[in-house]
Amino acid sequence: MVKPIILLRAETKPLEHRSVLTPSCITALISAGYTVKCERCDKRCFRDEEMEAAGAILVPTNFWVEAPLDHIIVGLKELMPSDDFALEHVHLHFAHVFKEQQGWTKTLLRFARGGGSLLDIEFLEDHVVKDRLLAPTSFYAGFCGAILAIQAWTHQILHPEEPELAEILPYESERKAVEDTISHLQDGVKTIGRPPTIMIVGASGKCGLGAVDLCQRLGLDSQNILQCGRAHTSKPIFAKQVLQADILINCIYLTQDTKPFVTMDACRELNRRLSVISDVSCDGEDPGNPIAIYSGHSTFKRPSFIVPTSEGPTLSVISIDHLPSLIPRDASEYCANQLLPSLLKLDEWQTADEWRMARELFEKNLKKAVKVEKQTPGWFSQLTPDSNPSPDLSVRSSSSVSVGDQSGASSVSSLMSKLSVKPGKFHNSPLEIEKTVSPPLDPLDPLMSSFKDDFDTKAVHAGHRKHDPATGAVSMPITMSSTYAQAAANNAVGEYVYSRKANPNRSDFERSVAALEQAKYGLAFASGSAAIAMVVHMLKPYSNIIAIADTYAGTQRTFTLMAELLSISTTYVEGTELSADLGKYVTAQTKMVWIESPSNPLLRIVDVRAIATQAHRMGILVIVDNTLASPFIFNPLVHGADITVHSATKHLAGHNDVVLGVLATNSKEMRDRLAFLQNAIGAVPSPFDCWLASRGLRTFHLRINRANSSAQAIAEALKSSPHVIEVMYPGLESHPGREIVKKQHNHGGAGGCLVSFRIKGGFKAAEDFCRSLRLFTLAESFGSVQSLCEVPGPMTHKLLTSEQRAAIGVYDDLVRLSMGVEAPNDLIQDILQGLETARAG
Repeated sequence: MVKPIILLRAETKPLEHRSVLTPSCITALISAGYTVKCERCDKRCFRDEEMEAAGAILVPTNFWVEAPLDHIIVGLKELMPSDDFALEHVHLHFAHVFKEQQGWTKTLLRFARGGGSLLDIEFLEDHVVKDRLLAPTSFYAGFCGAILAIQAWTHQILHPEEPELAEILPYESERKAVEDTISHLQDGVKTIGRPPTIMIVGASGKCGLGAVDLCQRLGLDSQNILQCGRAHTSKPIFAKQVLQADILINCIYLTQDTKPFVTMDACRELNRRLSVISDVSCDGEDPGNPIAIYSGHSTFKRPSFIVPTSEGPTLSVISIDHLPSLIPRDASEYCANQLLPSLLKLDEWQTADEWRMARELFEKNLKKAVKVEKQTPGWFSQLTPDSNPSPDLSVRSSSSVSVGDQSGASSVSSLMSKLSVKPGKFHNSPLEIEKTVSPPLDPLDPLMSSFKDDFDTKAVHAGHRKHDPATGAVSMPITMSSTYAQAAANNAVGEYVYSRKANPNRSDFERSVAALEQAKYGLAFASGSAAIAMVVHMLKPYSNIIAIADTYAGTQRTFTLMAELLSISTTYVEGTELSADLGKYVTAQTKMVWIESPSNPLLRIVDVRAIATQAHRMGILVIVDNTLASPFIFNPLVHGADITVHSATKHLAGHNDVVLGVLATNSKEMRDRLAFLQNAIGAVPSPFDCWLASRGLRTFHLRINRANSSAQAIAEALKSSPHVIEVMYPGLESHPGREIVKKQHNHGGAGGCLVSFRIKGGFKAAEDFCRSLRLFTLAESFGSVQSLCEVPGPMTHKLLTSEQRAAIGVYDDLVRLSMGVEAPNDLIQDILQGLETARAG
């Protein structure tokens, strides 16, 4: 089973320093065969260098938002509530949504919109020992809550004029924290002549045990540590007992049957002794908070705040919801060590008992969230991904969550199928969803989550509407309009304004290619060369590109032009050398690595993941020209590439009647930059070309499957011919890159649709061979329904000198064959007769 990539995201919560993964945990995961990526974070208690030394691949902060879906996103605290984009990944963190906390339904519906899943670490339970949590953090919450309570108690004694506790910084270790608190306690005891009496509510739970442990390590007598459970809080006498303690540490979490046991009326009593409340449960924003004297939270910058009372001593409240960050390294190590056995099972996250139980809990709460929101007017707006115009919202949906109504049974995907999706919303403005009773007016299935892994079905349906909503036409109309009506100034009637920026046919094609490349975004251009030029245009002047040595000649021509116009240099290196040690060739100006795999026309193979891993550690982009392989054979983004580029003229359109380019990426930032260049420079395809290419995609899987089979058979036949010097085909076991192909290419290491070989007899034999073929046409290009042949030296590589061609292996006797959809035996017979004719000539 292929193991998922584990991505540790940077914590966004202010003053949160802990990490759910530690260097020792990362080392263990990597030893078990996982790839671990770590977002850079300057506030994490473990430095980036420590994580990298443990084997993690460092990536930019917020990388997770655009990460491929084979990444499982691991964090500690909940995601920022200010964000509202749909969540597509599997997420592991403490989400604080399963106890119906504030905003819980909104957060869960983000997963419904994106098709992701939430495995809440807080509720990760041992499937054997009931109620035993596998990632407990509450012990250190109680422990740290007690530390701050005692320090606040001493501070009020020593500084009555400024009773609020000053900013406190995290301790480097638990030992330092205990030593410092002992010093505080001794100062307080020395001043008033007695130790504090501390009441710990929920003392038998893990949180309470942490508070008790701290008090005992400070040397307090048991008579000064009053321990009670939740049941005791309902007794009438309890409210008065609380007031006679110096410190109250509340370690019970809010439930509906917990009644208030600290009230403002009680705190105004003259004989109150209580002066510090450490509310570890931190339910201050909940109207049912049992400590009903405050709202809100405190932070490490302002750990305590004063509750105004007219009588009795000053009353401070501590209510920090990330208390273990006070001793972040020890707390992180404790949590990570407890969680590690479960993390090692993430390759079985859908079946391993603890992860299965976590997923079922998520599904149960998601169903409940939908039920709650359905009672709210306008609840469907919660399913509107206002800030995530992802073109493949549907085809990448991975959730199997049941969110049905009272009749049960309906999943997130079926819920979405009951919503009418307005066409054209994917690419330029937010997706709008409206309630409908009858079947949807225009079901964009691309919402076909049930078929998300079937390439053949995606090729036919992804990005395409089943029919035109206006006319019912099954074949989408070609929208040739250059401009679109506006209801008022800057208020478009529909989704489009001007066809240079976007057009319905172009949007359909871009969405389709994105789905096939397992990407979020697709962008179409007037040609493959235009797409390449736009990618290079992202670089600043004096940047450097490292490219494989046998980069396609047309691409080299673009790089040469960029060198003249923008002073962008290119360094050409053998692909195997880049895989082994990319850093050897990197300079301070290197910003991009350009890969072709297989290369054109030599069909050499490069280990994309090996290069991408090295490049990303150095902050360098990785671009893969995937034209030869196509998405059917290879998906570079899954293997670490940042952008994949195609001449869609070839396999994607497939009929020799379109000149078109397209690229795909999972990065919104790169998509936005390239979309700006697409619109500003205007190198865009016509609606008709996009329509033709979209039509071609619907038979793409059929065409390339046949061509790939033919290429394999032809390569075997050529290998046996006495007229052939060398055969280059990645599907042959003798190919030097065959082992990489097996792990990198789809369909068991498919070799693709092109075969190159060197023929005995030099250039004349090569040309005679091509001219004598009856089914193959001597022409440039490849990937169409018709079989083509060429002699690359004087044709596609004519801009290079013979010495330059020889240096990279493009000899004059090289022939490249592109298989069409003709019968394989007929093609083989044609080739064999061509070899005999060339020999005779």
